[in-house]
Amino acid sequence: MIDQAVNEFGCERQTCSLCGTESTVLYERMNDRLFGSPGLWDYRQCGNPQCRFVWLDPMPTKRQLEEAYANYYTHSQTGSMNRRQLVRAYIMRTILRAYTFLLGGTSIARAIHEANRLYLGDVKPGRLLEVGCGDGRTMTKMKDLGWQVEGQEVDLNATRVAAESTGLPVHCGELECLEIPKESYDAIVMIHVIEHVRDPVGLLKACNRLLKPGGTLVVVTPNAVSLGHRIFGRYWRDIDAPRHLQLFSRITLTQVAETAGFKDNTVTTTMAHAHFVAGTSIAIQRREGLLSDASKLGWKTALGAALFQIREAYALMRDTDCGEECVLFARVDA
Repeated sequence: MIDQAVNEFGCERQTCSLCGTESTVLYERMNDRLFGSPGLWDYRQCGNPQCRFVWLDPMPTKRQLEEAYANYYTHSQTGSMNRRQLVRAYIMRTILRAYTFLLGGTSIARAIHEANRLYLGDVKPGRLLEVGCGDGRTMTKMKDLGWQVEGQEVDLNATRVAAESTGLPVHCGELECLEIPKESYDAIVMIHVIEHVRDPVGLLKACNRLLKPGGTLVVVTPNAVSLGHRIFGRYWRDIDAPRHLQLFSRITLTQVAETAGFKDNTVTTTMAHAHFVAGTSIAIQRREGLLSDASKLGWKTALGAALFQIREAYALMRDTDCGEECVLFARVDA
């Protein structure tokens, strides 16, 4: 049974919050490799082989988190990039799109297509909330697909960026504290958000309350038992101290969803963004500096990332747990 008590910021936690099992240190003295905020952290892993939950220990203080997010993606817009960065980013995107096109009809192309539609391709468009909407680019994409979109962010600066860039409503504050009427949305999505929060059960409970009967929740998060993590170890991109407070697998994400009240749910893994994770992981391993922008990766690194994605696509045929991301698809009882 899940212990829903959450330790305070800055406190250590040596037992698993999901199953209560003692943990061991997985990685010691991890620094911020993406944005260079100060501090060193350990990651711990649950000793239960049926759980293997991973978490940051100790949890960062509020001040440390503010420093960690000061230069984060949500605090900037594409327009803040200089001309050289924009050209390089465009070239990298073009190469990856061409590579995907050449593999058209394959499992990789299908996975990327599903991810681009936030796994809602088979769901009738209605009212949609994106939790942790960042700079708002996904909101715009879903609006173009026919959804009536709203966003949510906890940071005032990020909220302003999203609202100004999209012209869409963006709620500022913790989802659990916002005064939004229950059963307001046909769908809620959160893409790489749940690993950033201290109380994932509380967050999913808030989503359950806000979904209409028959409504859909989609959660995408790094997979702690992915092929990339197995290969790159401490250099894996999603060992992202101090922002990634907890890392999930299919088992632990299912457990959190069930505790939050979702009965009809499935969790799969995908290699849709394996090239991005692998490229950054390779660059971290080679110590190529701060890596907050994937467009800065060298050509050899980009090629290695593309080859890794092909490798993971084949690996998924034998091992459905090895994709870089877990995808939770849950429905509220009608």
